[in-house]
Amino acid sequence: MSNFELIDDYLTNRLGEQEKATFEQRMLSDPAMLADVDFQKHVLEGVKKARAAELKAMLNNVQVGGGLSSGLTAGKIAAGVVAAGIVATSLPEANRYSNWRAHCHFKKSN
Repeated sequence: MSNFELIDDYLTNRLGEQEKATFEQRMLSDPAMLADVDFQKHVLEGVKKARAAELKAMLNNVQVGGGLSSGLTAGKIAAGVVAAGIVATSLPEANRYSNWRAHCHFKKSN
C-alpha cells in the first residue's frame, strides 16, 4: 500500500485499531509523513468544500413550482441540508485528528 493510500485510509477512518496505532506511531517518528498527512488532510477538506459548493449551486438552479411561500426555494433548502450533512460528517474526523495532533505535540515537548 502506498503512503497516499495509507494516509487516505487513516484520514477516512478505514484503518483497524492496530493499523491506526502503528500509523500514528510512525507519524510521531517521521516528520515527513506528518507533513504528508497534513497536506492530504487539507486537500481532502478542500475537495469536500468544493463538492458542497458545486452541489449547492446546482440545487439553487433547480426550478420548483409553488408550495413554498417563505421565499426559500426547494433547492436552497436541499443545499442547506446537504451542506450541513457534509460539515457534520467531517467535524468528528477533524476534531479527532486535531486532538491527536495536540496529544502528539504534548508528548514531544515533555
